Amino acid sequence: MRQLFISFVAVVWLATSMSEALADNRLSIYAGGSISHLFEDNWVDMKNETYNWGGGALIGTSYEIGLSRHWSIMPAIEVRYDNNGATNKRQKDKYGYNSCWMDTWSIQIPVTVNFRLPVSDNVSLRIGAGPYLQEALYSRRFKTGSDVKERMHGTFANRFNVGFAGEAAVETGQHLSYIFQTRYPFLSEGWIRKTLTLSIGIKYTF
Repeated sequence: MRQLFISFVAVVWLATSMSEALADNRLSIYAGGSISHLFEDNWVDMKNETYNWGGGALIGTSYEIGLSRHWSIMPAIEVRYDNNGATNKRQKDKYGYNSCWMDTWSIQIPVTVNFRLPVSDNVSLRIGAGPYLQEALYSRRFKTGSDVKERMHGTFANRFNVGFAGEAAVETGQHLSYIFQTRYPFLSEGWIRKTLTLSIGIKYTF
């Protein structure tokens, strides 16, 4: 939680300091919660291993570049905590302890193309999709044959992934919007793989 708070303060400071310079377009900050699910075959212990949903959180800042009344491009940068939800009912087997469980702090850089549809004078619906880049900053798993969690170590390639980013938002007025996001990585190797993440949050636009 301390890392999340520090990251949130940094994002707010960055957004505030840049808001005047970027006034021609739309600078936003947002935060929310997420759930993640590992979609992988239960090759370790098919009887006892279950892949559930794990909880997480995110904070971010985005910069929307308007192309027309309806269309825009929105790059963003996010700090995310994700738990892939993998557990083992038996807790321990010859291959390890919750062998597929992992929680991760990462930075994501999504770039979405957005379509905005006005619903009323004060409400709009925005839908966007595009790619994202992800680099893990810190991750843990269980040591083999132990109930002790250990920090993972690896190269840039181990920590990296690229995937699909989708977002839908209900915008109310000029400043507040409520967002729903989805993320799924393309690369099947590395730390973060085959994990669907769904997020909801609130966004403030300057």
